[in-house]
Amino acid sequence: MTDSPDEAESLRLAGEVAAGAEGEGAVELGVDVRCLLDSPLPDGVIRTALLAATRGRFDPGHCESGVRGWLRRLAGNLSAAGREHASGQGWGTRPGVDEDELRTAVVAEIRASAGALGPRVALPSGAVAASLEAVARQGDADLGLQLLMRVSKAYDVPVGKEQYDRLMALDTALGFPGPLVYDGLSVMWPPIDPARRDASSDFGLSALTSWFEGAWQEDTARERVRRAAAADHSAQTPGSAAALLLTDTQRLLASPLPGRTIETLRLSATARGYNIDQLGIDARDWLRQIEQSARNTCAKPPRVPPRHPAAPLRPA
Repeated sequence: MTDSPDEAESLRLAGEVAAGAEGEGAVELGVDVRCLLDSPLPDGVIRTALLAATRGRFDPGHCESGVRGWLRRLAGNLSAAGREHASGQGWGTRPGVDEDELRTAVVAEIRASAGALGPRVALPSGAVAASLEAVARQGDADLGLQLLMRVSKAYDVPVGKEQYDRLMALDTALGFPGPLVYDGLSVMWPPIDPARRDASSDFGLSALTSWFEGAWQEDTARERVRRAAAADHSAQTPGSAAALLLTDTQRLLASPLPGRTIETLRLSATARGYNIDQLGIDARDWLRQIEQSARNTCAKPPRVPPRHPAAPLRPA
């Protein structure tokens, strides 16, 4: 049998994925392939889901061996480990998540995105949503979630903040790496509001102090502040960390606190990780430098990976 160019390329790319992470890629890909092979899903459903996930760039239905024949060729070169036996603590394993609850939550997110697929996807949007839902129900729920994320990113499907929070909760509950959801997703972020508390951990000047604890000397102090100002949490509108830092800094600058008091507070909060008086810097001058760095970041939030704090599974 002679492979078509597309089929040969797909098998080559699968080999690259399988070789990733010291062989863990083979386990992860093998689990997903066998989920589809072992499911009662019709070939047409699998084909539609994969066509949408690749933005129509690969059609397994065009392979000479057909959809399931192509999947069998993939499976033949991959680890036979099941998801429950996959090694490590990454996305190959599944934490204690109730399967029925997981399926229900994933299906709810597929339905929430179905309407937005219409004007974007080249395939019938109803067929795509139905195929993804079938994968989640009859194949594997977290594979359904992965394919939903891939389709959403491939077609730049807008996702509201509430749905994004639910997707991130699923991501965390399944032990996925944060980027699986947020990297490349088109989130309709609400306006930056320093009064809103989206972050699940420290923020503002208090959070900045943690950047100066311990052995932080691999950066300059200015670079440390710049990085802290750009360190949005995954639940925050981009630029929120800088806005919160700016607000705290301006409040402290406007206060009647003596510079010496500010220095003492800073030394205590950083466990003497940054002693500004040894550098001959006045505490208020240092605050003004922080203020300027936060302003610069607010003006043009950098594209950096957000911090991804742990979060409980929330109902869809």
